[in-house]
This record gives sequence, structure tokens and C-alpha cells, in this order.
Amino acid sequence: VCSPLTRAMQTAILAFGTTGARILPRPELREVSPRGFAPAGAAQQPECTGRTVAELRADERLHSDIVDWEPLLLGPEVWWSEVVEAEDAVEARLLSFCTWLAERPETY
Repeated sequence: VCSPLTRAMQTAILAFGTTGARILPRPELREVSPRGFAPAGAAQQPECTGRTVAELRADERLHSDIVDWEPLLLGPEVWWSEVVEAEDAVEARLLSFCTWLAERPETY
């Protein structure tokens, strides 16, 4: 499981590419602007924005049999926030991820 940000997916492919593990990009694991960057609702930092699902899937650097695109295909094409998120929005996003993770069938 990793963030759908390109740098996170590249790292996951390099780290787990020969282990047989699947990589599931989850939009809930996207960046959070550093505290003090800007108030909630302000424009997001460029490094906290991503690329559309179509752009990610077209990137040859991310072509790997271990990447399972389904989590991203089930959501919106633009999976990141264009604005700095309020703390309660970040908490809700992380709670959503934790709920999904707790329901996973893997036991290792």
C-alpha cells in the first residue's frame, strides 16, 4: 500500500518488485501540507498535488505487474486535494484508510 504520488509508487516498485507483494495505491495516503504553510482552503503546494489516474497508468516507469490500479480506478480521476485540507478533513481521510486496512484479508 502506498501513496499514488509518482515518487512513492516508484519507491514501492523498487522496494517490493521482486517480493511477490502487490502495490495498492491509495489516495488517502496523499501528502499533507506542512503546518503553517497556509490556512485550510488556500492553494495546495505543487509537491502535494498528483497526476490523474490516466497519467499515472500511462507512465512507463510505473508499469509493473505488481501494481493493482483498482483502488484508484474506483475513485475520482483527480484524487488529491487542490487546496490545503483542514485538520478534520485529514483525520477523516486517514480514518477511511484505517477502516479499509482493517478490513483487508491479508494476515501478514
